Amino acid sequence: MGQDYTAVNRQLVFPPGTSVQTVTVPILNNTFYTGNRQFMVLLSNPVNTLLGAPATAPVIIAETNARTGCTLYRNSTSLPIPDGNPAGVESVITLSSPNVFVEALQVRVEALKHTYIGDLILTLIAPDGRGVVLFNRFGGAGHHLLFTVFQDGGISFTNEPYGAPYTGTFNPASSLGVLRGLPVSGNWRLHVADTVFGDDGVLEAWSLDICGVTSYRVYLPFVRR
Repeated sequence: MGQDYTAVNRQLVFPPGTSVQTVTVPILNNTFYTGNRQFMVLLSNPVNTLLGAPATAPVIIAETNARTGCTLYRNSTSLPIPDGNPAGVESVITLSSPNVFVEALQVRVEALKHTYIGDLILTLIAPDGRGVVLFNRFGGAGHHLLFTVFQDGGISFTNEPYGAPYTGTFNPASSLGVLRGLPVSGNWRLHVADTVFGDDGVLEAWSLDICGVTSYRVYLPFVRR
């Protein structure tokens, strides 16, 4: 609170036949990276009615800034995900940064909606063809990826405290560290494959947050004779 939003305490009145009301929470914009943030909305002290379960709900403030020293690149072209087709679909971010090399990398799946997300495998493919599996068939019906961040050192999906949609920072299925030192320039592809027939979805937007360096040391092994 303070840097992210202004807390509110409101009385809600539900006229007969009404089950939906709106609470406006002012969000405070900033220009620095804090990661996705969460706060809880709580219903309490009902009058002339009873509260159903749950009476609380998490609200996500999605991060839209790049990390310090990094640059954010985005693709928001909506692509249907072919049902039950391992060939899948690919969304491309093309970068032109001569003589810049990857120091650190973060992948943000801003919106991927699917009727059964446990069918999906997501892979980041670098310009040299090297692939890193980010997401490998986790979750179930209606479990979307919304502002989901993949970064080495994140939490496991099984440890997500609020469940789906998965909006935290997660450890990818395989390490992004293998891409350190690669040239930034070229086509970066997010490949989404639906491995089982019967459900469908769409990749709406994703982004790359890349920290680059202009030189990169490579240490070669040697043998003393």
